[in-house]
Amino acid sequence: MDKEEIIKKAEKIQGWMTPEELGVLYDLACEVLKKHGLAVEVGSWKGRSGYVIGNICKEKGARLICIDTFCGCESQKELYDEMVQIGIRRFMDENIKKNLDGLPVDYIVGNSVEVYNQIVDGSASFVFIDGDHFNPVVKQDLDNFWPKVKEGGIFAGHDHIETFPDVIKEVNFKFPDIIEREIKYSLWFIRKKK
Repeated sequence: MDKEEIIKKAEKIQGWMTPEELGVLYDLACEVLKKHGLAVEVGSWKGRSGYVIGNICKEKGARLICIDTFCGCESQKELYDEMVQIGIRRFMDENIKKNLDGLPVDYIVGNSVEVYNQIVDGSASFVFIDGDHFNPVVKQDLDNFWPKVKEGGIFAGHDHIETFPDVIKEVNFKFPDIIEREIKYSLWFIRKKK
């Protein structure tokens, strides 16, 4: 599949990323993922962005690890009634696992601030943060997952917008150099220098 087909299919998966943002995500993942490479996504929900990253991984011979509680965060519990009603295993089977079927994806079910050590430091070419959008978790995710990115890799995330001031505050604080820190739509990203 080409980029346009992947984005069109990803749009059919419930999620919050726009087609333009999915396009940026596609380009960033393509830039750094290689054979035997690793991508990590923190905050996967039903797999909209994971579908894009997973397809790049499949094409390049890499793999993706999706990290999520699939229970939502405290600030957005009302969005997660479906999971509560049917249970986490069935929710995953009927959503993310179905949506990402056939792609090289592994899952870590858990809170990112507790399971981050399951990813080896310096092992990921691409890390995408789209989990809890409020502190203290935003700061913890940035601090915990930045070391996971290998030199030359990309550290990126979603929702650098006024709706989520903690994302803006923490990303701008951790990466104050506006030449290195890039923003496209509501995606932020940094290339880790060699």
